[in-house]
Amino acid sequence: MKYSIKRIFEHLKFYLLFIFFLASLAVLLTFEEQLSFDKVNNLNNQKKIIQTLTHLDTDDIELALIQFNGKSTQLHQEIDKLKMLYKYNITDRYILRNEKEYFDDLQRLSVLTDKFNNAAHKYYVGSKNKKLAKEAKAELDRSLNEIIQQIDTMLFKSLTYNQQKFDIIKILVIITFFLILFATFWYRKMLTAILQDIEYLFQVDKTKSDYEIFSLEADAIALRMNRKTVVQNNPSMLDPVTEINNYKGLVNSYGAKKGLKDSNFTAVTVLEVDNFSKSNRPLPRKSHRQYCVKLLTLFLCMSNP
Repeated sequence: MKYSIKRIFEHLKFYLLFIFFLASLAVLLTFEEQLSFDKVNNLNNQKKIIQTLTHLDTDDIELALIQFNGKSTQLHQEIDKLKMLYKYNITDRYILRNEKEYFDDLQRLSVLTDKFNNAAHKYYVGSKNKKLAKEAKAELDRSLNEIIQQIDTMLFKSLTYNQQKFDIIKILVIITFFLILFATFWYRKMLTAILQDIEYLFQVDKTKSDYEIFSLEADAIALRMNRKTVVQNNPSMLDPVTEINNYKGLVNSYGAKKGLKDSNFTAVTVLEVDNFSKSNRPLPRKSHRQYCVKLLTLFLCMSNP
């Protein structure tokens, strides 16, 4: 069975496009992994900010309140960043489909952040009053535990989702690897066979007489190259008596055979037969032609012992 070079290269174009798609997908997955790390870093950063809000210096209340307002605002900004990061997380949105759960957790985190900020604000404002400070401290500790627990829950879910994504990506990568491996070796085999066809057509001496052509196009080219020039259809190139090539036919055949391959040795032999006119009359045309061919064969055998 011979293969078509045109069809092979058409499939090769789709294969290269498929490789480009996989490379783009790999870049996208790398970007998503970076988003997952950013999400974890964001949650850990919120924990650090919350811890610092509970250890502000109460000796200077005005400075403490300025620091408190800045860090409490930063907490809400971090939550907004988490919402924005999820928009670019294709795997979580369309494969794991955890959008509702994720935004519910963010909403709860936002509520707990407001609760913690209010408790911290009461604590720092009422820090001069020991009774109010003690009650505010207890409320602040409860709010702190709740918001830290919520952040830890979100961190655990994020790690769980990352593990699920990794399992899915691992299976896809293994399947894709074997597909690319098989396709690469298959196309390598096809292109090697096409190259061998080209080398066979290009060679001068055609030493590979038993070579089996692989492609349809190379087979058609080989047939055209091996096709001999037919001059019998042109009466001006034939001797009317012997029906073999005359001077014009010899020159035409010489030019055609000389251009078949590079460095080809081609010669023109002119024979003169004694008493040719005497043998021309008694012999019929067919016998005359056979007689001339036998003379030519005998001459070639004698000149090439």
